[in-house]
Amino acid sequence: MEDKEFYTPPEAAKLLRISRASIYRYMADNIIKVVQFKGKTLVRRKDIELLFENAAEYKKRVPIEKAPITDFYTTAEVKEKYHVNESWIFVVAKKNNIPRTFNRGKTYWSKKHIDAFFAKKAPNPDITEWYSSQEMQEKFPDFIIASPKS
Repeated sequence: MEDKEFYTPPEAAKLLRISRASIYRYMADNIIKVVQFKGKTLVRRKDIELLFENAAEYKKRVPIEKAPITDFYTTAEVKEKYHVNESWIFVVAKKNNIPRTFNRGKTYWSKKHIDAFFAKKAPNPDITEWYSSQEMQEKFPDFIIASPKS
């Protein structure tokens, strides 16, 4: 890349060997100073160089320790506790990344994750009045209630 005084954001990203998304994020966070004209944004090479002159000390990233999963439900326990079908459990668990393990032909589900999923699905405690389909039809005769698809 040629040595010049001003760069467009994609050129600056290429110069620094980072993604365009990163350069725009640095611009938005005012880490890299830019000047915006109508239809043109420019980064000054001097400002890129200043990043390195004023750089903070390198800090090694420490991986976040994940707490081990120690409490599990069997598939049968999930079915019984939450009144759901076995196949539904597998579909929802896959969709929501619910951890599972296998032992001696049985599937065990993380209690914490299963309980958290169903807690989100719990009925609103503020709703105290319920109507059946028949009551809704009587109350709102002009409203059409569609039957569920088979």
